[in-house]
Amino acid sequence: EEKTLMWLGYSAFHLGQYQRGYDAYQEVINTSANPPHEVYLYQSACLYYMQMYPQAEEKANEYVEVSKKALKEKIERATTHEAVQEKSKELKRERMKSQEQFQKMAADKPPTDEEVKQQITKEIEAEHSTQKAPELSLKNRLLFHLAHKIDDQDKLMLRHQELTDTQEDQLSLAAIHYLRSHFQEATDIYKRLLLENRDDLALNVYVAMCYYKLDYYDVSLEILAVYLQAHPDSAIAVNLKACNHFRLYNGRAAEAELKVLSDQGHNLQANDLIRHNMVVFSMGDSALQVLPQLVDFIPEARLNLVIYYLRHEGVQEAFDLIKDLEPSTPQEYILKGVVNASVGQDAGSREHIKMAQQFFQLVGASA
Repeated sequence: EEKTLMWLGYSAFHLGQYQRGYDAYQEVINTSANPPHEVYLYQSACLYYMQMYPQAEEKANEYVEVSKKALKEKIERATTHEAVQEKSKELKRERMKSQEQFQKMAADKPPTDEEVKQQITKEIEAEHSTQKAPELSLKNRLLFHLAHKIDDQDKLMLRHQELTDTQEDQLSLAAIHYLRSHFQEATDIYKRLLLENRDDLALNVYVAMCYYKLDYYDVSLEILAVYLQAHPDSAIAVNLKACNHFRLYNGRAAEAELKVLSDQGHNLQANDLIRHNMVVFSMGDSALQVLPQLVDFIPEARLNLVIYYLRHEGVQEAFDLIKDLEPSTPQEYILKGVVNASVGQDAGSREHIKMAQQFFQLVGASA
């Protein structure tokens, strides 16, 4: 029963059915006398993808507490008086295996009970660290991404320091660089991983995404072609190709690329990212029906909705959308500058004009 539920949770998670996966893992906890510790991490991952970040962090920390408690209980069981006496005998036998070693150490005092306890504890902790290494790495990556989502810089740096050189950890680091608009740093990591793992074709998509963000659209298309040759029906890759065509040519060229997906039977309206991009490619068609529901989890949706309002004399609506946004890219600084300049002109506000000037100067100074 437990094994079946674990597989149900795994399958649901990888199908994108995160609530169903979470519920399967919860049933494991409810029905098992001693549920596997990693189930709490899997629940945390489900909550992360449901954008329930504080709850995801709680679950990850619950895993830490459960693991600590289990380790403590294991050490207590292994350091009872009887267990310590048995370990002392075992150590004595080991010392006597070699006559030469025994003679050399004959004068040594036998270890005290406390020293034996310390050795048992060290051995158990070392075994625990080895056995739990994959789980501990997953926990750190989860908390690393959660720190980014809740914008806790101290926790972010703490988790960053615990990352290793494994492919999973480096992919996680590259993803955070990308999300923080550090596209060159992300590119460097993805390219290094691609050199080490030529058969991992998905890395070509990640590199292509970085080059797209760096405005190297031709390079992005060239790298993307490697992946599309093997997976021509990939919605993510075709969508990225369409975005490159939009930047290089126009919306009509981009829409033509997306038509490839619809011809293959893909439901374009079922993919939020593609729905968003179709609004952009059509110069704002259906913007008010599509973009408002996407602003909380597609960052560009907020910016494009602001642009739509500016084009349709909705200056106040544009300002309300962008006033709390902390800009991190030149496009965001420029858009905040334009919005504040528009508000300043409409309301005769020197304060907003001054703010617009500051945003524009920041962009100019960084060029």
